[in-house]
Amino acid sequence: MNIIVLINRITVHTVLLYCALCSCNAISVRQSYNRTNAVSLIDPCNDFYQYACSDWKNNHAVPEGELSITSILQIQNNTLHDIWKIIANGSYSTNDTRLTTVRKFYKSCVDHGNRTLQQTRRQAIHLIRKSFGGWDLLPSSSQHLSETVTPEQEVDDFSLNDIYYPSLSITGGCPLFSIDISVENLEIQISDGKFASYKDACETEVDAANIAPKYYEYAYKLGVSPTEKSKLKAAFELHTRLCRNLYFSKKSDLTDYHKEVTMNELKSICPLMDWDQLFAKLFRQIGFEHYRSFSISIADTTALQHQCALHEIELSTPTGKSTIQNMAIMDFMAYQANTIDFEVESSESANAEMDSQLRPKFSAFCIKRLRDIFPWTLERHYVAQYLKESQRNEVLNMVDEIKKTLNDSIEELAWLSDEMKRFATDKISKIKTFALFDGMETYEEKENLSTIYRLQDRIRENKYIVNEYYALKAKVLDTYRKPLFGLQEKLDSERLTYIPTASYSPTENRISINGAILNLPIYHDNQTIYEKYGGLGWHIAHELLHAVDTSGILVDENGSQRPYSTSHHEFLTILKQTECLRKQYKNYNYTSEKSATIGSQDEILSDNGGLRIAYKTLQRLTRNFTNGADENTNSSLTSEQSFFHNFAQIFCEKYNADGLIKHTSNVDHVLGHYRVIGALSNSENFARAYNCPLDSPMNPSEKCQVW
Repeated sequence: MNIIVLINRITVHTVLLYCALCSCNAISVRQSYNRTNAVSLIDPCNDFYQYACSDWKNNHAVPEGELSITSILQIQNNTLHDIWKIIANGSYSTNDTRLTTVRKFYKSCVDHGNRTLQQTRRQAIHLIRKSFGGWDLLPSSSQHLSETVTPEQEVDDFSLNDIYYPSLSITGGCPLFSIDISVENLEIQISDGKFASYKDACETEVDAANIAPKYYEYAYKLGVSPTEKSKLKAAFELHTRLCRNLYFSKKSDLTDYHKEVTMNELKSICPLMDWDQLFAKLFRQIGFEHYRSFSISIADTTALQHQCALHEIELSTPTGKSTIQNMAIMDFMAYQANTIDFEVESSESANAEMDSQLRPKFSAFCIKRLRDIFPWTLERHYVAQYLKESQRNEVLNMVDEIKKTLNDSIEELAWLSDEMKRFATDKISKIKTFALFDGMETYEEKENLSTIYRLQDRIRENKYIVNEYYALKAKVLDTYRKPLFGLQEKLDSERLTYIPTASYSPTENRISINGAILNLPIYHDNQTIYEKYGGLGWHIAHELLHAVDTSGILVDENGSQRPYSTSHHEFLTILKQTECLRKQYKNYNYTSEKSATIGSQDEILSDNGGLRIAYKTLQRLTRNFTNGADENTNSSLTSEQSFFHNFAQIFCEKYNADGLIKHTSNVDHVLGHYRVIGALSNSENFARAYNCPLDSPMNPSEKCQVW
């Protein structure tokens, strides 16, 4: 049967411009396209990226403060709105106490954007009193709050444990030291201290002088009187001294790195801390009792001794403990500055869609905070609302079909030895698949294991700053709990359904196709098979090929390193095959240096091979659908055009100057423009579908092919 091409499909849910598809035969497509597409003046055989994406680019600008806007980022934005609709629908799942907690946090976050300085200050002071028992730099009247908190204490009553534990509880470290836990070695690891804020002041005196006014201004914002500037100055100077010692002091000899010590030796190296009390308090909060059997190691003994000595010198002065506390409170509060200082962005589209008086308005910032803090609750409801088992089955079927094509293609390659073919096809056959989502019981188990829900009764609709404190605290405790209780895999957040990505893990030999990727232009239920394989099918083929690229060939199906004598030879064999692609991509803008790196070469290999394998799979399946009928018909050619058109629209993007620099320096992928024209210009099937003349830019006579 013939496959019908859907034309000008635009859904309300989709903000991506989904360009119209051709409805003419391949021979006349360029002449007739001005009747069917707004970008008819662009010749698809000259630059197919511009042909497919110019209308999208004309309708999208890089948002203020951002580096880029891309089709994938648009999908991410769609997903944020999907999550918001779940949160904002007050009649949905009202008996779910965990979703109620999420809604409380979100409301506190959104409302915080409308707070007055006085309201913000009251919350900040509440948190300071709760964590430190008070702060003598704040006016006493400002600390007489109605909330029940720890009674105000004198600074002389505090130990160094009291001063530094609040920072340790939300960052895992303090200016004196940091704590990590290695279950593999049954070891408590004492590493270098950390500053959560104002690290730029560490570099030079000039840097410190530039940062100091910001430091004081932030203190004034918290309610400290300018008359206390001398005390703030002392705290800032201590901050810079400790920071410079931490980052620039002489380090230990190699023999003193990661040195195992006894508890008594640790106490002698830094006697200022009550280590027994500290470990007891930390592991009590973690919920782990058997830590006393763990060994203790110090990452850099000399650094810890130096940092402890500087603290001892400061404590020997009349105001030393007060200065340390002032510094610790400023560092602690500055770490939460993003929750205190951010402005909730307005959202006209969200307010137009739903009555903001009835439902909380949309805030991308606040939704992203929910994703970080309550991932499994959002997962559970996102899957229930937006994904279907039939879609999951479709993805699994596509993976199986593409695997079959890939293995058949590998068997046909003359440049591969029989041994390499056996290894590659066996590894590909054994690739596991995470398809869209887990079962509901999995999400519920993860919720039960997450620390944030032990604290959910403390989340308040009107206490955003305090809510963020509990969120940070829960995150640190989970970081400690994962290795202690074997929760690394159960609380793994790499495969979050609502993050629109596809990936390959060499250590697991697994591809992950996250549910949110099922958005246009990559996928829609009503797409034709041509469009689906041009979008989602290409993604699947791309990730499968990473299992046998120059990096993937070095590890086996269990994620273990293969013998060097075998894998290195195969690495060189594949690398030799990339020479044509390296020469091709070297001529593109922003790509000449990148094309010589292994990471980029692997991505280029998967881009090109993925297109070829996805198309070959499509050909095989459509032949089955049409019972082997001649595909060279007008409708078939037009459908083939939709395969390549959908592939190209995945990569529509715009960058500003800084974004281009960052992409060129930090991203293995080449720019979307060159991902499109690079892969398509190597495809004879593309040239045939669009009737591109030989030696036109999109149909060069010399083409590169590896897989």
